[in-house]
Amino acid sequence: GIDLNKFKKVNDKKEIHDFKAEYNLPSRYLLYIVTDYPHKNLKNLYIAFSRIMHLPEMSDYSLVIAGNNSYIKGPGYLKAYLEPIKHRVVSLGHFADEKIPLLYNASDIFVLPSLYEGFGLTALEAFACGVPLICSDATSLPEVVGDAAYMVDAKDPDQIAKAIMDIAKDTPLRNMLIDKGLERVKQFSWEKCAEETHNVYKKVLLETQKEGKANEK
Repeated sequence: GIDLNKFKKVNDKKEIHDFKAEYNLPSRYLLYIVTDYPHKNLKNLYIAFSRIMHLPEMSDYSLVIAGNNSYIKGPGYLKAYLEPIKHRVVSLGHFADEKIPLLYNASDIFVLPSLYEGFGLTALEAFACGVPLICSDATSLPEVVGDAAYMVDAKDPDQIAKAIMDIAKDTPLRNMLIDKGLERVKQFSWEKCAEETHNVYKKVLLETQKEGKANEK
């Protein structure tokens, strides 16, 4: 589930402008909120960005990464991939939770190339904030995002790069993904989660009672 009172589209351009100024964020950016664990696949995102960052369509885009460095071996394995693009990458580290919705709203594209997710809450958060989503086709993510994201094989950096370019260049595609995301996220309210969980308990309880009566007979 997701709190749609917290994660929502912000239409106040001044609020977005002031937020970017406060955190010295670039005018246009791709966003990934992530730890540095290898399965989160920052490596392929860095490679993908390095292949398109010099193209005219991407000249004013940067890559913004928010999240803790949690990998016990440290982020050193990413150094070789980050080095060629570091002047166009903003690493925010841990970011204040109450400001996360604005971080989404101020972004142009959210990229989720993770190779493994138990669910994928950041996909829903991006949807709710009206941000087009590029998403890995791995594990739970296809079931969560449905047809509301641009799906890629995130083991292939070229697919990630193409998806970024397609959304950056194609306004109708961008708008379609935003609209689909805003609709898709409505299926994941905490109220619905609670109701469906309650129904499961109710069903199991009734079946248990029926089995008990059958055993008595």
